[in-house]
Amino acid sequence: MVSINLTLLVQLVLFAIFLVVTHYCFLKPALELMDRREAKVENDETRAEQHRFDAERLEAYYGRELSSARRLAAERIEQARRRALEERWRLIAEHKRETEREIEKHRHGLQEQLAEEREHYGALVPEIEEAIARRLSGPGGRLN
Repeated sequence: MVSINLTLLVQLVLFAIFLVVTHYCFLKPALELMDRREAKVENDETRAEQHRFDAERLEAYYGRELSSARRLAAERIEQARRRALEERWRLIAEHKRETEREIEKHRHGLQEQLAEEREHYGALVPEIEEAIARRLSGPGGRLN
């Protein structure tokens, strides 16, 4: 049988004091520490979700910027190609004009040379007629 005496009451009081001291010295700080860690984890998760959202938003923004830059680069390349093609056709036309001027200059020079040669041959015709006549009528000629 259990008897209630002063020793049991003292032990109960000492145990109660032990519980109170343990609660305030160990349990309460441990619970506060766990609450702070839980709050920190929740805060970190909220921040991580915000960072993920910001990253997705930035990725979409830079994707649009990149496609815009690529489109602009393609337009500039096309403009450069067109300018190069126009410059090529301009140079070809310029060279064609220069060539035609050269041809015309040479044609004019050849026409002058032809006119000179015709005058020269015109002066040679009477000489050639006399030479032919001498051969034909000379010794061994056919007109004799």
